Amino acid sequence: ALHFHDLAIQESTQSIITFNTIEVLIELTRQKVKTLVAKADYESALSILDDMQVYSPRSAENMLLRVEVLQLMGRTAAMEQALAQLEDMWQEADPEYIEYQKFLQLKSNLP
Repeated sequence: ALHFHDLAIQESTQSIITFNTIEVLIELTRQKVKTLVAKADYESALSILDDMQVYSPRSAENMLLRVEVLQLMGRTAAMEQALAQLEDMWQEADPEYIEYQKFLQLKSNLP
C-alpha cells in the first residue's frame, strides 16, 4: 500500500495543474500517513506530518493526525501542545464537520 501511495504522490507532483495538485498531494500524503499509523510506524508518520507543515501549516486535519500519532506514541506533552494548537485552529469550526467531530471525540476520551 505504501508503494502505491508513493506512486500517486509522485504522479501528482508532476502535474501541470498546480493549484489542484497541491490539494491532491496533501490528501494523498495524509492517506499515506494513515497507512503508516495502521502499520504502527509512528516515527515515519510523524516525520511526514512534519514535512507536510511546509505545504499547509494551518491544516487542522494534519494537526488532528499529529495529535493521534503522538497519543499512540505516548508523547503526552507534545500531544497536549498539538491539541492546544488544534483547538485554536477550530475555534469557529462547523459542528457538523466530520474531522471536527473526531477532534471532539478524541478530546473527550483524554484524562
